[in-house]
Amino acid sequence: MTKVLYPNEPTLKIISDEELQAINRAILLRYGMDFNNYEPHSFKRRLSRALQKFGIDNIYDLWKQILRDNNLIFKLVDEITVGLTELFRNPTLWQFLGKDILQKYSSSNSLTIWHAGCSTGEEVYSMAIVLYELELLFRTKIWATDLSGQAILTAAKGTYSEDIFAQFCKNYHHYAPEKDLRQYFFRTQDQWQVFQTLKNSITFQQHNLVKDEVHGSFDLIFCRNVMIYFDEVLKMKVLEKFYQALKEDGYFIIGYYDALPTQHQDLFEVYDAANKVFKKKKLA
Repeated sequence: MTKVLYPNEPTLKIISDEELQAINRAILLRYGMDFNNYEPHSFKRRLSRALQKFGIDNIYDLWKQILRDNNLIFKLVDEITVGLTELFRNPTLWQFLGKDILQKYSSSNSLTIWHAGCSTGEEVYSMAIVLYELELLFRTKIWATDLSGQAILTAAKGTYSEDIFAQFCKNYHHYAPEKDLRQYFFRTQDQWQVFQTLKNSITFQQHNLVKDEVHGSFDLIFCRNVMIYFDEVLKMKVLEKFYQALKEDGYFIIGYYDALPTQHQDLFEVYDAANKVFKKKKLA
C-alpha cells in the first residue's frame, strides 16, 4: 500500500506506528542506536525514502536484509540522519557572528567550537572561513560531529562539484560582496576542494549526540536543524548536554527551523532572536 506524501516526491511506502516502533526497538537492542524520540512523521518519511532507495518493500524485509548485510545498518543511518546544507547558508548569521560574537574573542588565546550534527561539513567550513578572515582560526579548535560515518568522511574530504560550488559562491557573495570564495579552494578537474589551511583546526568525528559522552568545554556550540527531528523529551536531554558542555558565558546557535521546549529558558537566554543565538544562563 502506498501514498504520495508530498507532491514533488515519488510515491512512498506507508509505515504504521507499530512498524516504526518495531524497527526502532530492534535497532536499539542490536546496535544501541535510539531513534524512539525522533519526531514520528519526519522519521517515517525518511524511512520510506530509504526503503525506496534500497528497493525494499516493507519494514519486515528491511530488518531481514539488515541481519544479512552488516553494512546496511550504516547505510540506513546515513539515509535517515544526513541533512542538506550549504556553505554560507543564511548569510546574515555569519555576518552577525563575525561582527558581534567573535569580536568578543579577538584577544583570547584560544577558542573552542563544537558543531553538533555537522552533516557533510559545509557549516564547519563556513565557520572556518569567518575565523580565518578575523585572524582567529589558528587559535581555534573545532570539533565537528555527526551520527553518520559517511557524512563525516564526506565532510573531511571537503570536495564539492562544480554545480554545488556555484551555489556556495552565490551565498558567500551575499555574506561578503567584495570577496571571492574561490580563494579558499583549489580546483581538481570538475571539483573544488577546501585548502588544507582551513582543515588544520578541525577534527571531524562520528558521534552519537544522544548517547555518547562529550569531552571538553566550548565557547560556541552549533546544533542547527538537527533537533527538528526530536520530540520534547529528547530535545531537553540534548539541551542539558549542551549546557554542561558550554563554558560560562558561552553561546549556543540553533537552526531557523528549530523550536525549543519552554524549559530551555532554565538553561539559556536569548542573545539574538533573529539569528537564533542563545547564551548560557548562570545558575542562580
